[in-house]
Amino acid sequence: MDSKKRILTASQQLFSQFGLKKVTTDDIAKKAGVSKATIYKFYKNKEEILNKVVKLESDHLVREIHHAVGNESTVINKLRAYLLTKNQIIHGLVNLYKVTRVSDDSYWPYIHDAQDRYILKEKAIVGKILADGNESGEIDVAQVDLCAHILVIAFRTLEFPWALKGYDILLTDHIEELLNIVMNGLAKK
Repeated sequence: MDSKKRILTASQQLFSQFGLKKVTTDDIAKKAGVSKATIYKFYKNKEEILNKVVKLESDHLVREIHHAVGNESTVINKLRAYLLTKNQIIHGLVNLYKVTRVSDDSYWPYIHDAQDRYILKEKAIVGKILADGNESGEIDVAQVDLCAHILVIAFRTLEFPWALKGYDILLTDHIEELLNIVMNGLAKK
């Protein structure tokens, strides 16, 4: 493994375990088995390393979601695959999870940019699902971008433990009910 990859791997582990503020470049250098000079050859500071780590985790999650969604043929199955894949993988990507879900002072101001980038990726995925559904005639969504934004924000609540607190219902059941509401509405037929 090359030095740059070792730095990122070590940083990913350290940031996820101790957070941005507690990890030093000395810690990263030691864990990666490189000198501090080697770190500074590739990165300006540990915040830049965190941004790269979060980008790598985000890219991994998006690839997994694209793969899962690509294996489905209907809008509801694609949305289900998106939600299940995201919720199964996000908790293992500790740095991405912290930066996009937690208002931790040690990650500020890096949270805002990472959150924006990740939400844009999610909106693109959901927007494509909706646009494809419009094209196939399965659904009729007038404002795909707005609808994708609303769905991404609504779906994100399932990722927070407080959203499920007080209900002895599996996450998959929550997802199914949310998808039922999205696809069928609440109005009496």
